[in-house]
Formats: sequence, C-alpha cells, structure tokens
Amino acid sequence: TQTALALDPSGGVHVAYRGGTGGALRHSVRPVGGAWTEEIVDISFGAGASVAIACDSAGALHLAYTDYEDLRYAFQPRGGSWTTMLVDGDDNVGFSPSIAVDPSGTVHISYYNQTERDLMYARRVAGGSWTITPVDWVGDVGETTSLAVDRGRGVHIAYSDVTGEKLKYAYRSPAGTWTKEFADITPHTGDYASLALGTDGVVHIGYADRT
Repeated sequence: TQTALALDPSGGVHVAYRGGTGGALRHSVRPVGGAWTEEIVDISFGAGASVAIACDSAGALHLAYTDYEDLRYAFQPRGGSWTTMLVDGDDNVGFSPSIAVDPSGTVHISYYNQTERDLMYARRVAGGSWTITPVDWVGDVGETTSLAVDRGRGVHIAYSDVTGEKLKYAYRSPAGTWTKEFADITPHTGDYASLALGTDGVVHIGYADRT
C-alpha cells in the first residue's frame, strides 16, 4: 500500500491512498486554511494498492492506480464527482504507476507489466481513448517508474532495470519517438527512482544505491 500527494493551483493539499474498511481507494483534501475532508474514489477490491496523483492547471485531479491486476484511471473536475475507467486490463499490470498531465490536457502514465516484466506507457488525449505502448522489454524493467512531462510535451521516465540492477531513463519526443539509455551503470542501483524536471528543463533523478 502507498500514498500519493499533489498540490492544486490554489495551494490545497490532496492525498490519494488505500484505507478503511474493505481497503477502498480514498482521497483526502485540505484547502488552504481549511480542514481535512475524505471521500471514496473506488471501492473495488484491491483498488489503490499502488496509486499516483496529478493535479492539472484547472484544478482537476487525475489518479492512476492498480485495481487488483488492472491499471485504472480516475478523474475529478474541480468541484465535481469522480469518474473511473479501465486503462489496461491485461493480466497482472498496473503496478508502480506514475502520472502527469500536460498543458493540452493529455494524460500520461508509466507503469509496470508484472507478467511480461516490461515498462509500459499509456496516453490519453483529452476526450479520447487510451493508447498503450511497451517502452522497454529487455530483461525485467520498470518495477519502479517515475514520469514527468516537460513544457514541450516531451515525456521523461526514470525506471529500474531489475535484471541489470541499474537505473534507466526513457524519453518520448513530442513526435512520439522513444529513446532509452542507462542513467547509472553502477551495479545495485535504480530502485525507488523519482524524477523531476527543473524550470530549465534539466532532468533530476533520485534513486537508491544498495551497494
């Protein structure tokens, strides 16, 4: 079980997590100067075992989460109700999701396919359907993922290479072309990767070194 946190444009704090009776996926929010309130997003069995959250420029919330063995997505417009949908229903997928929303409203999700042991990527243009792409399938890759989108709508993913025990990095250009490389070839690195982009577009990655 994990928690995920995001801030909205007004400074409100949003936390997504699994908890309570039955282990439902829940969302708690605390507006600036206000009190915490809680609501259920998805009461399905296993919902929220892994979860990621993003808030777009309009204040809408986007969740990517594991529902037993599927990848699901939940959306809540500011002041509105939650809508949930299936993203990838292939067997044993949806682990370690990471989510971001670009300025055009396109949703980007990286995640792990535990059956094939591949790094996966799902993309949905606002109002459209999901497009699913395997990003890396060499060995066991993607057990942990972290995704961010830059101002030019390029997609950046840091992820673990379990087979090689190294840190890897993938980039999707705005035209849709993927490139992949090792970010650290030191053995026993790459677990728990966390990626962020600076205001200058520089990629920053934090990760574990188990040596």
